[in-house]
Amino acid sequence: MEFNHGSHMQNFKLRQYYHFDRVNELIRTVVDRGIHHLDVTMIITHRYDLIPQNIYKSKTLVSLKLENVVLKIPEFAVSLPCLKIMYLFNVCYGKDGPLVVENLISECPVLDDLELFRPSNISNKEVLLFLRVRSQTLKICFLRFPINSGRTDFKVEIDSRRL
Repeated sequence: MEFNHGSHMQNFKLRQYYHFDRVNELIRTVVDRGIHHLDVTMIITHRYDLIPQNIYKSKTLVSLKLENVVLKIPEFAVSLPCLKIMYLFNVCYGKDGPLVVENLISECPVLDDLELFRPSNISNKEVLLFLRVRSQTLKICFLRFPINSGRTDFKVEIDSRRL
């Protein structure tokens, strides 16, 4: 990728067993080059494994699969006009909690398929325990919550006419 700056990839899948500085740079690069399908899993997660914020404004992403990473509310408007599939497994979003996910969902005008696996360590009292899913295009929505994770009074409001 360093030598062929004009190359276009359709799919990028990353399984990372430890954190290294170039992961974020690599993800940022493939998103900037117009990747369609991005799949990132951190096997041994460190809560500083932040996903680069350029994913929030990708004009080409069709599917986004993230596991054991940290999402942060961007300081700019989210725009994912082509995103049809979103899979978030054990994604940590800090004290703003599900607001990050809510913002992502609401800014995906063609989202068809959403899979959300609630992190098992979300019982932290600083985390908002309410998720609002608003999508006029969503056809499939799969939400999974762990049973033995302490506090389990997580609430979900779904507003989707096609679901």
